[in-house]
Amino acid sequence: MICAAIFSRYCVYINTHNPYSSLYGNLQIVPQLTQGEDMKEYKTDKVVPRLKTRTGAERNDTYVYQWSEAGRVRRISLGRVGAMTLMQARTIAREHDATLASGGSPANRQTALRQNAALADVWSAWWADHGSSLKDAKTAHGFYTNHLCEYHNKLLGEISNNAICATHRRITKDGKATTANRVLQLLNQLFRFAMFDDRFDCERNPCEGVRRNTERARKRYLDADERQRFFTVIRQRAPESPAGAAFLMLLITTGARKSEIANMRWRDLRGDKVVLQEHKTERLGERVIHLSQSALGIIRDLPRTDLDAPIVGIKSPRGFFARCCEDAGIKDFRMHDLRHSFASIGVTAGMTLHEIGELLGHASPQTTKRYAHLMEDAAQQRVNLIGDLLAEKPASEATQAAGQAEAGAGSHLAVAHQRLIKPGDTV
Repeated sequence: MICAAIFSRYCVYINTHNPYSSLYGNLQIVPQLTQGEDMKEYKTDKVVPRLKTRTGAERNDTYVYQWSEAGRVRRISLGRVGAMTLMQARTIAREHDATLASGGSPANRQTALRQNAALADVWSAWWADHGSSLKDAKTAHGFYTNHLCEYHNKLLGEISNNAICATHRRITKDGKATTANRVLQLLNQLFRFAMFDDRFDCERNPCEGVRRNTERARKRYLDADERQRFFTVIRQRAPESPAGAAFLMLLITTGARKSEIANMRWRDLRGDKVVLQEHKTERLGERVIHLSQSALGIIRDLPRTDLDAPIVGIKSPRGFFARCCEDAGIKDFRMHDLRHSFASIGVTAGMTLHEIGELLGHASPQTTKRYAHLMEDAAQQRVNLIGDLLAEKPASEATQAAGQAEAGAGSHLAVAHQRLIKPGDTV
């Protein structure tokens, strides 16, 4: 203890007389030892002196508020560094300063705040620390606003497992089974955030035990007849929205995601490909979108301004897409299904799942396995063709079977793209 006391005084002296201390910003290192406590560093904030940053042996830095009460030093944790910003910690510390000035106890105030925290408080803290920077932040905000508003002003302890189950069932009964799972996932994330954040007194997660809906991969593609009708309608409606028509045609000719088509800029165009630096799977590196001759023709017909301008110029042609589907008589079809249709055409053309995954920009081979049944169907058709030939069927029937086995919209697609906005032509 004597050596520790000498070392502590030496550190205080060094901090006081060190001419280079200004290089270390607003925090001053003051190592301290307390009875029964391991050695920890407390960095004092020069703006709010009672605010400290504690660094322990596990390197989990924590913001701490320290004050003297009845002749002894007291500390309370405010939050982990990273989960809470320095400005947020200073705000809370100043509020505790005001409590001390009025004769109150920061410890009692902190306990009251934790015990009386509502979901609204957790949402605000989570959104400021994490949510707003997520790629799907807009979607998360919509889920909270549209489906979790009933819990907004409820205390964390008042939200029960039964209530969450009822909310999940209600959303599911509205025909939104997948949305119900996503809302449950968001609420679970909020409670987990509250359990590991020192600003909240949350010891349980009522989302645990809620049974998720079974999700099945969507298998909706345009068949040859639907493709022909869809392309015809796009060509007819192209004059009312050239950008919308180009957007939809690029979706099905490249297999790119909607966000990738919307974010493509002229500087990203490199010969017969588009190279994106920012995209959904950017952790894997550049996203290369290969362009066919028909896709290049569509891009060349678009007005070009400067290199930083978007190629298509719109974020999403939702209204135009809905009108095209209605005119073509196509039901239960989403814009993202055009990407699936691109993959189905690739399977029909004899491409492997690995090749299709490369073109689609899948981060995992498991994602591409959703198209495995298409390969089985194509293989079965080829086996049937061989069987028909061995059975010595008439040549006309064998030829017709071969056409069905190899059909795919490769030829239809190329013709449709080349004639996209030429009034008077037919596909």
